Amino acid sequence: MTHCHLSFVCGKKWDDLAATPEASARYCNDCGKNVFKIKTEAQLSVATALRRCVAIADDNDFISAIGESTFEWLEPGYLHDVLVGTAHPLSAPRADLLRRFFPMIFDAGPNERTLNDGGLVKIENVGPAAREILLCELASLAPELNVATKEV
Repeated sequence: MTHCHLSFVCGKKWDDLAATPEASARYCNDCGKNVFKIKTEAQLSVATALRRCVAIADDNDFISAIGESTFEWLEPGYLHDVLVGTAHPLSAPRADLLRRFFPMIFDAGPNERTLNDGGLVKIENVGPAAREILLCELASLAPELNVATKEV
């Protein structure tokens, strides 16, 4: 497991959070953010890359693997950057909604300004399993975005 930094541990329980249209996400009324339930290292990688709040599922498959590594990420072509852009600036209500799912891209700051100015926002060093999850989420939740990958 790499690049995982817990900046805050919340005492809220998954069942105390409000349901969202996405089964894997709940909404926290206290902090105004979505919380994503994860159970795989790839899901954790996506959440870390997007700066999401997470709830670790009780039946996760990575806690016992902490400290183990095959160093696949050192192989050329293993990691990719995911590049996100849009042809047109998004409306304020749409951007507000996407901030809940993609806080790193829609950060109400420099990344969002870059996107609205026609530039690309880069999500760096994403492994294959995380990349697949991320691309599926972007396609289903934000189809108006243009997405590409680039080998690191």
